[in-house]
Amino acid sequence: MNKSIATDIHRISPSRFVMVMARVKAVAIIAVMAVILLLSVVAGYMVNNIFYVVGPALILVIGPIIISMIYFYYALSPTAAMLTLPHRVVFCNDKIDIDYYNPDDEMLPNETIQPQRTTSHLANSVDVQLLSTDILITLNSKQSNVVAVVPFDSFTSTQNLNSAMQLLNIAPTYISSL
Repeated sequence: MNKSIATDIHRISPSRFVMVMARVKAVAIIAVMAVILLLSVVAGYMVNNIFYVVGPALILVIGPIIISMIYFYYALSPTAAMLTLPHRVVFCNDKIDIDYYNPDDEMLPNETIQPQRTTSHLANSVDVQLLSTDILITLNSKQSNVVAVVPFDSFTSTQNLNSAMQLLNIAPTYISSL
């Protein structure tokens, strides 16, 4: 039996996509800033007290510049542009399908609209990460190649969300208010 679970047709804003990617990349950014701060404290103790000012100044000036570059890199990426289109994610036992719809179509409840484009990925070729309110799906081959960001509220029910998590082999460790 080929069991499948589909989300509602939804869009992801570029800011939400960047927020998800920032959660994933935050560990590296915080680690670099902590190393800079630690080195400045050690240099201030060993060499000159001016390094007590230089380290935090680097973090307060260069840190936001780096974070803004990362923001623009992800917000202007083709993946963010594709996720702003209306799409539906279908989870099956052996694959994940993403159906993209035309943004100009008026979606009436009684009318079925055909997807404009469909992409398919084998379940064994993707990595899945459970974030606080989203599921991040990336390709195995490249960590930066994002396939989809699936918000929990795009599922029609909590049961569908739990079933999708079981299909993806991730444990539901949250309390939902759907």
